[in-house]
Amino acid sequence: MKPVISLFDNPTLDTKAFWDHCDRGELRINHCDACQRNSHFPRQHCPHCGNRAVTPRAVSGKGVVYTFAHVRFSPFGTHWKSDLPYCVAHIDLEEGVRFMSRIVGDDREQVRIGSKVSLVFVDVQGEEKRRLPCFQLLA
Repeated sequence: MKPVISLFDNPTLDTKAFWDHCDRGELRINHCDACQRNSHFPRQHCPHCGNRAVTPRAVSGKGVVYTFAHVRFSPFGTHWKSDLPYCVAHIDLEEGVRFMSRIVGDDREQVRIGSKVSLVFVDVQGEEKRRLPCFQLLA
């Protein structure tokens, strides 16, 4: 899979572990040891019960497309032109968390609400050793 273009801020205290896991090819979401619920995006407490006993857990990488949009224009200028069009989607992971990502692959134009997808990590152009969690359609 060809590298993608993406914008990255410096990881924060909350997001550093998430991005470090992604760079190693692992997608992890927070699991609350108190209420036993999963959550994403990375933070130091559970958004459901407020407990600080959260542990990053690996996910299956399987999900279903909740919604999507094909992006055909970039407000970031010609630097992004080589990535157009790309597909942004909200994925309902098997673990009960909605995750925003990209759909990648030559068949990404075929995505539909309800499409089954699986996780794939894609290198980020211009970012040394940075990998982005994306999804591809399942046959």
